[in-house]
Amino acid sequence: MDYHTVSSDYLDDDFGYKRYDTKRTDLGELLYQLKYRSNQAVVDELVEAAATFIESWQPGADVLVPVPASRPRATQPVVLLGEKLAARLNLLFAPDWVRRVREVPELKNVQ
Repeated sequence: MDYHTVSSDYLDDDFGYKRYDTKRTDLGELLYQLKYRSNQAVVDELVEAAATFIESWQPGADVLVPVPASRPRATQPVVLLGEKLAARLNLLFAPDWVRRVREVPELKNVQ
C-alpha cells in the first residue's frame, strides 16, 4: 500500500542517547501513532485506506487472517485493524487460524 518510512537520520545526542530524525509517509505516521502511541483515533482512517486498496486489488477473499504479533501489547494493532477491516469488507475474521508456535524476533530487528 505504501512505504512506512521516507528517511531516518541518526542525530548526535549530548547525553549519549540514540535518537533519529524520522520522516514517515502519511500512512506510516498513522501506523506509528497506533502502534507506538496507542492512538486508536487513527484506526478508521487506516481501515478505510486498506479497504480502498483491497477493493481496487479485488483478491476474491472470504476470510481475513492476521499474522500473530511478535510481542504482547495491551491492545494488538493487527487485531484491532483486522476486526474493523473484515467488517468493512464483509469478510470472516479469523484471528485464531494461525498461531505462533515459537518465539521469533520482531521483524524490525531482523537483518
